[in-house]
Amino acid sequence: MVHCGGADRPFDQEDPQGFGPAPFCTNPLDSRAASIYKGQGANACTSETQGPFLTVYDAESRPESDQFRKAISIMAAHPKKNLCLQSKIKISNQEDGWIARNFAAEYYEWYELHLKELSDGGYPFGLGGNSFFVETHILRKAGGWDPYNVTEDAELSVRLRQNGVEFKILDSYTAETCPDSCSAWINQRTRWNKGLMVTQFVHLFRTFRSRGFPGSSWVNFWMPMVCNSLLPFFNLFIPIYILFSGVPWVLFLAMSILLWGILIINLISSTYLNKIVYKRLKIKVGAGQIFLDVIRYLVLHLAAGFKAYGEYFYAPLYWHKTHHEETEVETPVIPIHKKDPVYNYKT
Repeated sequence: MVHCGGADRPFDQEDPQGFGPAPFCTNPLDSRAASIYKGQGANACTSETQGPFLTVYDAESRPESDQFRKAISIMAAHPKKNLCLQSKIKISNQEDGWIARNFAAEYYEWYELHLKELSDGGYPFGLGGNSFFVETHILRKAGGWDPYNVTEDAELSVRLRQNGVEFKILDSYTAETCPDSCSAWINQRTRWNKGLMVTQFVHLFRTFRSRGFPGSSWVNFWMPMVCNSLLPFFNLFIPIYILFSGVPWVLFLAMSILLWGILIINLISSTYLNKIVYKRLKIKVGAGQIFLDVIRYLVLHLAAGFKAYGEYFYAPLYWHKTHHEETEVETPVIPIHKKDPVYNYKT
């Protein structure tokens, strides 16, 4: 295990469970500095890693107790496949308010539906910020993390794919808390949007029909990212064009009706989908409240998108640090003993 939390996030080097370190773990290590970016810290710690497999967790991550065993067993059983396994991430504070429950629904749709479909179809996808497993030598071959990109794991996905890595969803969950205030949510999404914009400018056209991104793989990987980045632009450009381009009043009326119709259809369909997801997540909220949630959450997305546009020019490398509330989710420790085949796995 390698700790890269910085001097302000000390790691307890005592072993509270009384189990000796497995041979694929290194000793805990303080990061070079408290203020470095995650990518820089991860690269520094990767240089200390001696084991064949590598995973990353955030401080607030609460993985299921058998997640390590599941992931490493699958990867060890398919050593020639160059697998990268992404665990499913779920929100544990979904009852904390409308932002949290929308965030929980968003993650459910992303990990349980969208990424699962891509995984089953053999398509690449962007990695989440934690809880993914990859072989150490492949990560090093791909060049490690971009030390300055503020969505470093999504950018890493591109280079891993170009190095022949196959992405799969791991049927295991990591619980984490999400921001529960508008300002914290906007700052987090601003960072995500900004980093994904940089990733697109660097890799979008260069990867077209390149290794790992043939045809539909390229479309499936980049389309959600591009649409998300263009959402604020078109919400601003289209009204300005209609108002100031001097179009005939008949066309102006037709375009206005069409755009309002699209918005209404979008809101109704989003409300219906959220109602289904809320039911699966056991979130008890009425249809009227769900409709209001959809509108408010759309406004947050637009605010974060516009802020990301601005910061791309004047603060492209600024990292908005996200504050996470302590989670009450507890995961019992399942020790790895010397008789466990995972303990003695060698490359």
